[in-house]
Amino acid sequence: MAERHLLETMQLYVDAVVQQSDDRTHDRLRTMDGYWAVRRHSSGCYPSFALMELELDIPEDIYRHPLLDRMRDCALYLICAGNVSPPSPLPPFSLVSKPHQRTSTPTPSNAPAATPSTT
Repeated sequence: MAERHLLETMQLYVDAVVQQSDDRTHDRLRTMDGYWAVRRHSSGCYPSFALMELELDIPEDIYRHPLLDRMRDCALYLICAGNVSPPSPLPPFSLVSKPHQRTSTPTPSNAPAATPSTT
């Protein structure tokens, strides 16, 4: 059963990642409900949960119990809520931009001058 859960959740994950990519390609913004409909599967949480289940041999009727479904959903929302990074204040990095050329090594004006070692 656990192998089937892993395959099912991986398929949902791949489908959601493709959908998320398509949304970004077409500058499509979703409503909050629409966002969570995709994000709950594109997060990769459900396949991770299924991997942890592999050695447990949980009977299907227990695995599909509404309380366990709700517990998995709550864990997913907690993980996703904590997995948000603020937008970067820096411009995007470009691999084709000109390399920065340093003309001199900057030193603070109050830094002591280096002295040669006498030992």
